[in-house]
Amino acid sequence: MVRIIHFEQNEVAAEHIVPPPEKCSAGNPAQKIWNHYTDPTGLFFSGVWQGEPCVLNVQYAKHEEEFCMLIDIVASCTKLPKL
Repeated sequence: MVRIIHFEQNEVAAEHIVPPPEKCSAGNPAQKIWNHYTDPTGLFFSGVWQGEPCVLNVQYAKHEEEFCMLIDIVASCTKLPKL
């Protein structure tokens, strides 16, 4: 069964997140997330993310992937060599 979730019609509370200090090398890492959907496995999420300007050091596990649709952003993504 296909279920379409219209974000603008589905009001959810914002979750305020501040990543651990060791993950931020510059700026303010404060973030807000409005999660509209989580799949039954708990590994796929759909929603809206808002972040303050910062440099975050993010490493995904092998089973993790991320898709983003950027609406209003200035970003630079860099893949660093594995240590």
